[in-house]
Amino acid sequence: MVGVEDFEQIIGGVLQHQHIYRSNPDFEDRQQVCREKIWSLLQNQPDLKAQQNPYLFMILVNLMRDFGRKQARNQALQTRVQKTFRPELADRVSAKQFDFSLDLINFFQILPTTELKVIFNDMVKFPEATINERCRRLDLPRTTFKRRQRQLGQMYLRWHR
Repeated sequence: MVGVEDFEQIIGGVLQHQHIYRSNPDFEDRQQVCREKIWSLLQNQPDLKAQQNPYLFMILVNLMRDFGRKQARNQALQTRVQKTFRPELADRVSAKQFDFSLDLINFFQILPTTELKVIFNDMVKFPEATINERCRRLDLPRTTFKRRQRQLGQMYLRWHR
């Protein structure tokens, strides 16, 4: 009876034909895929020839091409997924946000007046708000708000050094 090990020469020929050499990282995976295909063919055709079998050679060549296409498709999908979701980047960003939040809390505690604390708190709670919205919400004239905002910025720069 013919065993899978009798087909090692044709498997080597198929891999060489496809330019898959031992140095290739998936050489053994491809070898195993060929062995599995031969084993399944041997289940149906026990008298399958191991030598001079161009039909089997082409089946294995097409199998290797399919394997390569599948691998390329999976790699492309994995690349797209990694571009959209980068957990290591998310971890770094969340750590920086946490550090920045601690800085803001510490800075808030050193503010000298309640008015500056209220303005700073509004800026933290509503970062996208316009000056007019802030002035309405805080019931402050626009020039006073701009002056206090500039004062907060200068204090933060001095404090953060």
